[in-house]
Amino acid sequence: MTVRRRIAAALLLAGAGLLFIAPRARPHPLLQSSDPTDGAELTSPPDAVTLTFTEDPEVALSVVRVLDSSGAEFQLGKPVRVPSMVRTLRVRVRDLPEGVYTVAWRVVSRVDGHATGGAFAFGVGVSPANATPNRITAPVTPPISPAEVAGRWLLYLGLLGLVGGAWTSALAFPVAPARPRRFMMASWAVSLGGLILFGLSQRAAAGVGFGDLASTPIGHALIWRAVAIIVAGLALVLAARSAGRRARIGLVIVGVAAAGGVFAHVDAGHAAASEPAWRNIASQFVHVLAAGVWIGGLAALLLGIRGAPSDDKARAVRRFSAAAGFAILVVAITGTVRAIAEIGSWDGLFSSTYGRLVIAKIALIAGLAALGAINRYRNVPSAGSDVSGLRRVSRAELALAGLALAAAAGLASASPPADAPASAVAADRIVVVATDFAQTIRVRLEVTPGFAGPNAFVAHATVPDTGEPLDATRVALRFRFVDASVGETELELTRIKRGVYAGNGSNLSLDGPWTVTVIIQQPTDSFEILIELETRCRAEALPVSGGPTLYNIRLPAGSAQLYVDPGTAGLNEVHVTFFDAAGQELPVAALPTIFGTHGGERIEFEVRRFGSGHFVADATLDAGGWRFEFVQVFDGGGSVQAVRGCFEETIR
Repeated sequence: MTVRRRIAAALLLAGAGLLFIAPRARPHPLLQSSDPTDGAELTSPPDAVTLTFTEDPEVALSVVRVLDSSGAEFQLGKPVRVPSMVRTLRVRVRDLPEGVYTVAWRVVSRVDGHATGGAFAFGVGVSPANATPNRITAPVTPPISPAEVAGRWLLYLGLLGLVGGAWTSALAFPVAPARPRRFMMASWAVSLGGLILFGLSQRAAAGVGFGDLASTPIGHALIWRAVAIIVAGLALVLAARSAGRRARIGLVIVGVAAAGGVFAHVDAGHAAASEPAWRNIASQFVHVLAAGVWIGGLAALLLGIRGAPSDDKARAVRRFSAAAGFAILVVAITGTVRAIAEIGSWDGLFSSTYGRLVIAKIALIAGLAALGAINRYRNVPSAGSDVSGLRRVSRAELALAGLALAAAAGLASASPPADAPASAVAADRIVVVATDFAQTIRVRLEVTPGFAGPNAFVAHATVPDTGEPLDATRVALRFRFVDASVGETELELTRIKRGVYAGNGSNLSLDGPWTVTVIIQQPTDSFEILIELETRCRAEALPVSGGPTLYNIRLPAGSAQLYVDPGTAGLNEVHVTFFDAAGQELPVAALPTIFGTHGGERIEFEVRRFGSGHFVADATLDAGGWRFEFVQVFDGGGSVQAVRGCFEETIR
């Protein structure tokens, strides 16, 4: 089998690896956070919805819709980028009546052209967990297609072949041989085919025509890649039609143009999406160029030394070996730097698709380095008289290199673990949004976990019109319980970053409704923003076949069991029964107080005794989300203790 056929077979073998890489690649940009958050229950409607992603979204190709349960749209116009927050989109919304709203989004990364989509729900005046959100089909995140990975792989192969072939032909050999130039022509064709396939995949992912795509940074990156490849092709023609110095100049231009194509590709990839971008781009650019000198140069060298050994060929082998040894070191160092930046943790290395691809690439490069060492210390010294060993080992080296490039193509299409959004379930917290009277400051207060007792408080202060973070000299929270049974308390918050302030405290000491005043002080002014919230209910739901759902609440000495019968709009009975630690009905002297809250209105129901520890409240309930609370006073041994509990249910 000829050298050319062996090289082609090695590359085809590498391409087979794409079948195992592409299906597991996860697309990006990913939704990192939102305001309102997924599952949030707001006491007042927001004036806008903001979405923050792990990469910069292209505004022109992004869609954000806000829909109610009937499918009616409430967004005003198209999303816009928040000033000074390049990864955040904001879309204004009309006045939102009480209800559950679905935010459906689809964005395309302006960095690498990957598209993602999804949906989440929030409630205004009702909990989205207890209501039926709009059952739209969420925008589908298209999987990373094998065509995209194959296009990247071919583009890598072609550009590395041009870079390596140019330096080997122009600098390693005393006289540039013809066969490496033919190899470079093949590499040019492969790079062009890869770019076309890659461009078609990006256009399909973006869901627009090439005309619209060309006006975006994604299209600009494709154009710059194409310009570099075209210049390299013209320089190849110049080199092929020239001899001596002019031929070498043509080959140098080929190498420089191919390096420009590499830079355009790197500048539109993962490296540009992480900070500091300049360092990551530089590291990745050097990494790919060194791989081209090593791998592309080796393929050109094998073709250039075909035939009988000679002194010129031996000198070319030694020159290549010296440069390749340095290139291997550069590949290892820059690859390590990039892996650390993109993975960020040992867990990410072993638990993510990206990390496993990095492990595979490291193993392949280690194998390549081992084969290179065999060549350097065994076959290079004897190249003047025998190149058969060099050829044999180098063919295996090229086969591993093809697989390593396939892994690199998969890495470029997978989402790095460092980009993964922090896992946070908004349903496990309270999120309230409010503005001051003049609507000059907007505050989003997050309370985690939201139960009575210890909580973490995070306040996000922004300018309503622009969404820009707001700096303050002091931010504090003042807490007041609804019936003034406990005194007011204050909690000072610490500045985390511009516009974000946090603190921890047990200020929400009782179950039930609270008034929280957010105090914001600036050098020249101060503001107080009133927020009303209710602690989350700890009730454990126990569905009963054919009957109402029972809610069990643990008390300091026993438990309470509650339910609503029949749970449909109209006249209902709200039952509360107290049990001791042994599970027996607990006699209670005083009637409990039972409240229901719906649509922001808190209603006290009339209660009657049904048993020694069983009480019933008659309630006329409207359809929708309700919160039911009880307050029971226990008097024993001269001490009086009030216990509280609540549960939430949707009345049909």
